[in-house]
Amino acid sequence: MEIDPNELKKLRSEEGLRNPDDIFDLSNREGVANEVLRENIHTFTEDVANTFQQTFKLLLEEYKKRTDLPSDEIIAYLANNKLDKPNFIVASNGENLLAELGFSNERVNADQIPVSFQLPKPLAQFWYKGGTDSWGALGRDVGPNITEWGHFYRKLMEIVWEKIGYYESEKGLVFERVNGIGDHNPKSYYYIWKISRWGK
Repeated sequence: MEIDPNELKKLRSEEGLRNPDDIFDLSNREGVANEVLRENIHTFTEDVANTFQQTFKLLLEEYKKRTDLPSDEIIAYLANNKLDKPNFIVASNGENLLAELGFSNERVNADQIPVSFQLPKPLAQFWYKGGTDSWGALGRDVGPNITEWGHFYRKLMEIVWEKIGYYESEKGLVFERVNGIGDHNPKSYYYIWKISRWGK
């Protein structure tokens, strides 16, 4: 970023800066903070995706022992097509991502990066099928030969919430939710956040 010499002189005078490096530091601080935030978000998304995938595999194995569902072919298909882990999109231009997801009126501050989270396809589409013995009142019982995707959904969402809590309290991330409670799109997003850091 090139600084206008007249602006530089004005800034030096207003801020009482004598060392030119001080001005360079001020001009780059936002960019550095943004890169640190991006790294933190990358760590968060990788952590959630990997823990989610590993837990989903264990839950499928345990469920299959009890019900003989889903078939080995379906389990292999999920793994081979990455349908056993959630999908994240980290915005390079926040307002464009939000507009693409139907939130064009949502403003993004300079210190925020929008991120969307989507469940694996079977959970995003069939979250209500089964799992009625767990939290939530919208689950429906299914027949004995139908996979209870709602069972996995309810178990795996707990991981997401726990990770958000950990990254908020231990890593200083702030998750400002964009979509409202109950506002999920099975084809596009489950959660949309504007993520920033506290104590900047």
